[in-house]
Amino acid sequence: MTMRDERFTLLIVDDNPNNLFALRALLQRLPHVRVEEATGGEQALSRLLEQSVDLILLDVQMPGMDGFEMARHLKMTSRTREIPIVFITAVYKADEFVRQGYEAGAVDYLTKPIDQNLLLNRIRLYLELYHRERSLQIALTALRQRERDLETANQVLELRVHERTQQLEQQNRLLQQAKNEAEQATRVKGEFLATMSHEIRTPMNVVLGMSEMLLEEELSEKQRRLVTVMHQSGKALLGVINDILDFSRIEAGRIELREEPFSPRRLVEEVVTLLRLTAEQKGLLLEAVLPDDLPGWIVSDEGRLRQILVNLLGNAIKFTDTGRVGIQINREANLPDRLLFCVEDTGIGIAQEQAERIFEQFTQADSGITRRYGGTGLGLSIVRSLVERMGGQIWLQSGIGLGSQFFFTLPVREAAMPVAEKDGVERIKSRSGDQVLRILLAEDVEENQELFEVYLQETPHRYVMVGDGEEAVERIRQEEFDLVIMDVQMPRMDGYTATRLIRQWEQQSGRIPVPIIALSAHAFEGEIQRSREAGCDSYLAKPIRKKTFLSALHQISRREECNQKN
Repeated sequence: MTMRDERFTLLIVDDNPNNLFALRALLQRLPHVRVEEATGGEQALSRLLEQSVDLILLDVQMPGMDGFEMARHLKMTSRTREIPIVFITAVYKADEFVRQGYEAGAVDYLTKPIDQNLLLNRIRLYLELYHRERSLQIALTALRQRERDLETANQVLELRVHERTQQLEQQNRLLQQAKNEAEQATRVKGEFLATMSHEIRTPMNVVLGMSEMLLEEELSEKQRRLVTVMHQSGKALLGVINDILDFSRIEAGRIELREEPFSPRRLVEEVVTLLRLTAEQKGLLLEAVLPDDLPGWIVSDEGRLRQILVNLLGNAIKFTDTGRVGIQINREANLPDRLLFCVEDTGIGIAQEQAERIFEQFTQADSGITRRYGGTGLGLSIVRSLVERMGGQIWLQSGIGLGSQFFFTLPVREAAMPVAEKDGVERIKSRSGDQVLRILLAEDVEENQELFEVYLQETPHRYVMVGDGEEAVERIRQEEFDLVIMDVQMPRMDGYTATRLIRQWEQQSGRIPVPIIALSAHAFEGEIQRSREAGCDSYLAKPIRKKTFLSALHQISRREECNQKN
């Protein structure tokens, strides 16, 4: 089959050569029109098998196969069924052939002799229809191609979506695995730190407690100096442990703020009083400058603010050899709901290029400072984390040999003085009238037993020592006690398990619950909640100072005395 000619192809079928010549001459005037000829129906059908035709001018009366028969043949096949047919016949035969021609498939009728203008106008009409149809076909072809392209693109997109989904699922699995591994690592690290905290704090409790007791005795100057060094070294080691634990909590996002009303003036005075002896031992002046318009009471986390101030003032004293260390508090300019703190010193100072790095983890100004002054390099990192966690900012102004100024801001809400403060309610400091307690103390470490015995020897209280939780539960069932001091980590049965068993036995036997103080070398915040869930009334963390231990006993004793009076 020959290639399709894109021009409009017109087939003239007529047995008269003169008519063919005249029609050809006329139709060649039309641009972009190709004219084909056939002298009979059989020849026309043969031509149509070889090439495509867009319009047929078909004479009706021809020898052999006439126009009607040819038209019927054309309508029988799909290839030629849609070709428009214009019949041409003599005038005197028109009426007779019109009905029969239309029934055979004609779309138009022309009579001889043919009006040339009428024929040309009809051909132009079909030519315009042809071009419109071609445009529609082109548009339809383009549309179908676009549909195929869209289908292909959709398939490609679906494939890519599937591949991307698989990648994301794989990434999610890897992320979940990494998350699980990180959580496992965090748990392992937490367990390790908890164990190390317990193992270090337990002997540290003895070192600090015994040295504190020795310092209360009459000692020679040399003995006092040695015991003081031992006591201060123990406190320094305890500070390192606390820094590591705080850093671990901050890194794990487990720092919780406890907002309660407190007096910022009293807090600063207490911190200054706490550190004044250390400053005076170095010949330094430690002072606080507090304005008259400082809020009397604010709502914030007093414990965390105390930790920040102790750290900054402690550093200032550590790195200052002569001169002064001071703290100032003012309302921040144009922001009355924020306080601006400044801790300044006349110490060694910090190079400007180190001013930002000094707040990074495990960082000090240089290695020589670490060797000379010690420290972990975690203190300022913890301070910045706490300040930012409390909604503030911290920055440094300093220079080598020019001293340092640490500024930080904190948002605060002013509060009214608590009722207890207004009424002047204070803890009774005298213990001469305390109720004598019978105490059960469960502690497995012999050195700690000896330390608590020394603490208790200065009180009128009576006590029984046991070495594990099982013994504690058994003694509670056999004897009456006013207080239980329960170490939480002991062999055979830990303190929490023992506490639960005691509370269960008290409930079953209708006993009044005995106060239980949890005693732990774990310093994590979750331990307090864990002790409460087990049934403990309060919590003491090792190392325990003598004053703190006796204060806890005093509170229980006063409570027992009030209960007896009621």
